[in-house]
Amino acid sequence: MGRLYLIEYDQTPDKRFYLCRSCQTHIASTQDFLSSTHVSIFFEKVVNVVIDDPVHYWRDLKDRTVANVFCIKCNILLGRKYVEVEEPTLEVREGTIRMEKKNLLFWNGVLVDELPIPQFGGFF
Repeated sequence: MGRLYLIEYDQTPDKRFYLCRSCQTHIASTQDFLSSTHVSIFFEKVVNVVIDDPVHYWRDLKDRTVANVFCIKCNILLGRKYVEVEEPTLEVREGTIRMEKKNLLFWNGVLVDELPIPQFGGFF
């Protein structure tokens, strides 16, 4: 097995990010945040993940084609990537990644599902 090359964000006052809850691998920047619901966060892009091959794509309850997204380091299921969407919205469109809050931490180690996440970017 080859060596993993992971992307790590610099922790500066203007650079905040999300981590895998299981292994603390950097997953997404707050700059790529689109919006959130009570259980999920929608991102424009993510890093250090593995996305299922087309052979494993499946259709969700609203008949959208999605692919599972896993942490590259610990292989935990983090969320889904929308591959094909008939009626796109701001959050749900082709290429958008939906991550489950229960699987993420903030850059400072706080559980994502313990704090409210502001809509459209205003981070503390």
